[in-house]
Amino acid sequence: MAHFPFTLHLRQRPVTFTAMNKIAVIGTGNLAWHIVPALKSLGHQVVAVSRHTSRSHQWPVRVIDHAGLVRFAPDTVVLAVPDKMIAECSRKLSHVLPPSTLVIHTSGATAMKKIDGHFENKGVIWPIRSLRKGTAPLPWTDLPVAYQGNNDFSKTRIRILVDTLTQISYSLDSQQRARLHLAAVYSNNFTNWLYQISYDLCEEMDIPFEALLPIIKNTALRQDGTEPKLLQTGAAARDDKPTMDKHLKLLNGHPEFARLYRLLSNLIQEGVED
Repeated sequence: MAHFPFTLHLRQRPVTFTAMNKIAVIGTGNLAWHIVPALKSLGHQVVAVSRHTSRSHQWPVRVIDHAGLVRFAPDTVVLAVPDKMIAECSRKLSHVLPPSTLVIHTSGATAMKKIDGHFENKGVIWPIRSLRKGTAPLPWTDLPVAYQGNNDFSKTRIRILVDTLTQISYSLDSQQRARLHLAAVYSNNFTNWLYQISYDLCEEMDIPFEALLPIIKNTALRQDGTEPKLLQTGAAARDDKPTMDKHLKLLNGHPEFARLYRLLSNLIQEGVED
């Protein structure tokens, strides 16, 4: 892979680097599983850092422990760890890595300032997608990514890295990213649990859940950026009280589902009337 040099000016001193980086990915969970091969495919020198080096056969790169991290001397560290571990992990790294190391966390809901203050260059790369370890690594070209950097050097370097990964990226500050993460919970996590409710209701009556797959896919695919309430259909949207009453009777054995049905129906009715 060709090297593309970039010259940045940080603290009135030119810093030159290429698109090729020595990157250490801390953690071997869901996000690491997908970002490690993506970074490797771009030609970066990548290692995964884990306490469980015996599982190295699962990874396309060398797996090292924290002692090996010091010898590797990365210029960039990606913290692919649980949100609650970002502060502690970066604090431990501050004892062994120089302040100039670029440290990036990968959380949608965690502020960039959680990275230890020892590091002068810090940022965030958050792929807007639910990722699961053990599945085929995702191609990142069309994977939306939100990113952030704490200074001109970090912003530019992270932007360059993100631009090599994906064609879809958003420069967002911590508050914007947290709000987008919250929105993703509604559109992704909560929606998936509504599928589970649908699955349970079908299974009780020996109805194949697969019968709903076409309407599920159609609803998702017709979203094109238009305000969703303009596409809203169903009994609540048309104020069809007889149908809604029938649905609630069918939910007599599921009071928690009935409460949710009423709440969502009320929100829909209020929304479409705006």
